[in-house]
Amino acid sequence: MFIVDGAYNGLTDIPLYPDAEGREVVDQLRDAGVRLLHQSVVIDYHPTAFRAAIKRMLDHEALIETMPDRLMRVDTPEDARRAIAEDKLGLVYTFQGADAIEDDLDNLIVLHRLGLRVLQITYNSQNRLGYGGYEPVDRGLTYFGTITVKACNSLGITVDLSHVGERTALDACEASTRPVIVSHSNADALCHHTRNVSDTLIRAVGETGGLVGITPHSVFTQPKSQGWPTVEVLLRHLDHMVELVGVDHVGLSTDRFASPNVYAAMTRKREDIMFGDFWGGYDVSQKNVQGFSDYGDWPRILEALSARGYSDEDVAKIAGENYLRIYDSTWGRP
Repeated sequence: MFIVDGAYNGLTDIPLYPDAEGREVVDQLRDAGVRLLHQSVVIDYHPTAFRAAIKRMLDHEALIETMPDRLMRVDTPEDARRAIAEDKLGLVYTFQGADAIEDDLDNLIVLHRLGLRVLQITYNSQNRLGYGGYEPVDRGLTYFGTITVKACNSLGITVDLSHVGERTALDACEASTRPVIVSHSNADALCHHTRNVSDTLIRAVGETGGLVGITPHSVFTQPKSQGWPTVEVLLRHLDHMVELVGVDHVGLSTDRFASPNVYAAMTRKREDIMFGDFWGGYDVSQKNVQGFSDYGDWPRILEALSARGYSDEDVAKIAGENYLRIYDSTWGRP
């Protein structure tokens, strides 16, 4: 059984130290069964210009060229299946935020030709396409946002609605003629948080044929006042989504695990300045839920799904096959 991690970041710029056995993170992921990784080439903490995004893509090309026996870029559904067959880690280039497009859809065409396959249309705040989840007012998808969603449909780029305001996200669901995803968010009905998604949005995403990927961030799973959540609590979010839209419309995403080292502590200080108490009182060691906070825990999450009564076929869908269906549905030309 192969795994798709629907949201990840940091392969080229965050010190991800080898584990106790000396394995690089690429091998930790491969050994855990991950074969496809939605790697965030760009994250719009700050506006990311077109030229800067291209340089970030070149960084990833250099990484792949450094490890050609273990890594490959995934541009097509056939590439995805080849990565699985060859036991490589296939990188799906993802942008968290659309600032790099600037105000020119020709830039989107260029980025697609360079490998962009998943575009998250906002990152918390407002941009030219619409409103992020942290904006106090969400007026919905802009005209430029609408034509960008349609351009993604035409080019073969999956539209991602994590970090996006609800009105903007619902508009994107309506505008898209292809399945859309919410790559890394949990159910707001179970844990109220700005980054989580409502039942209304979960249903709207399902109606496009898309999926929502649950993520093990503790703060998205359970308030700190209720204690450090476990895998059991996390999987209640998945159960809830399955009840709403069915097992074909859910997936899994780590959004990268945080190693409890000095770099992670330093990054947390910066995030506290930028986002306030974003992590809800959880420290770095508790950033992710108990039982799913390390790359080696991937098999444990699949075993927990089986223990909950999900069939082998359903576990395979949740682990990765649902994402293959999304690639088939969104990356081909109309």
